[in-house]
Amino acid sequence: MVSAIDEFEGRVDYEWGALKSTSWPQQFPAWVDRLKEKVDLWLHDESFVYLGFGKNDYVLEDATELTIFGLTERFALSVTIRRDPVNPQRADAQWKLVPRSSITHLDAAHAPCPRGGRWLVVEATFDGVVSGPFPDREDLAYDAESRRAIFDGLRGDLYPR
Repeated sequence: MVSAIDEFEGRVDYEWGALKSTSWPQQFPAWVDRLKEKVDLWLHDESFVYLGFGKNDYVLEDATELTIFGLTERFALSVTIRRDPVNPQRADAQWKLVPRSSITHLDAAHAPCPRGGRWLVVEATFDGVVSGPFPDREDLAYDAESRRAIFDGLRGDLYPR
């Protein structure tokens, strides 16, 4: 089991590596470090069932809005980062962390898989948190079985036995 902070830091490095400074030592903007600290504090002893990153521009450096949606066994996390278009080193982060038990809506559809066939894409609404469709239909990190497990877990949250 990978801890939430270890997975988060690895995904940040992978997804947002282009935001690091070009001078040595390469560093992320301060707002990224603050976000990592918050994830480490609030999700200590948790691990992600799902973790997805999004942006409002194909080119990361040009994006003015970055999004994160994550699920652990107990929580749903939504983060929206609005980057200053004049100074992208500055950003304002809107953080929402709610218990998964606060789920109020769940929907799913089958979307075309890049490898052929179709697989599950889920949408969920929690108290104060609305996910977009996830996992993204092109996210190959989540196979058909793991997508089904995510849906089944959320269905159990919405309709406990």
